[in-house]
Amino acid sequence: MHSLKGRLYPEVADVKGNVNRANLANTGSTLYSAVTRENAMQRLKRFIKRKQKAILSGLAICLLAAAAVVLVGTMNAEDDATKDWVERIWYYDLNTNKLFAGEPGQIPPIDAPSGPHKQTQKPAGVKAHVLGCGDCSDKNIIISYLEAFPPKVRDEDTNSIIRSHVIRATDGEQWIDANSAEAKQIKKSVRQKCQSELVRCFPGNVMRKW
Repeated sequence: MHSLKGRLYPEVADVKGNVNRANLANTGSTLYSAVTRENAMQRLKRFIKRKQKAILSGLAICLLAAAAVVLVGTMNAEDDATKDWVERIWYYDLNTNKLFAGEPGQIPPIDAPSGPHKQTQKPAGVKAHVLGCGDCSDKNIIISYLEAFPPKVRDEDTNSIIRSHVIRATDGEQWIDANSAEAKQIKKSVRQKCQSELVRCFPGNVMRKW
């Protein structure tokens, strides 16, 4: 009967044969792909096992490098206005009434570009607290007050060295104790000179929050 159908409908038999061969080919291709993937995974596992130490070392190096990059980036991205340390600060020459840059950490009075003070013959450089009205451009800077430490004196009761901290306005003549009410008023008066946000200014147009 089957042979009769094949003779009566040869096209149908051919089609079924083609379908069967196609299915077989697809099945073979699928099996080959599965075997290929399995072989690839096995080779990858063997490679990882052989190179495990090297891979772990490489990952550790990459993590350390990434951490270093993040740290440096964080430091560089930090807003300059929040930092306190600067490379140079402003000092004030009492002879010329002009600012000059110097290293931080010096205890004023220090040597000034113009030489010793013309009247006292002592160092003429004192620390200047320079603020900016909005920014540190030349037209917006304000010298809030000057700061100095008088010569060492000895406390008679404790026999200890005292170094008093004094300030004065740029247009003032008398140095006053930095903790006095008058000194606090000098520090506050700068706000009356600026309607914008005040910032601290340093050489090189460097700004810090006030």
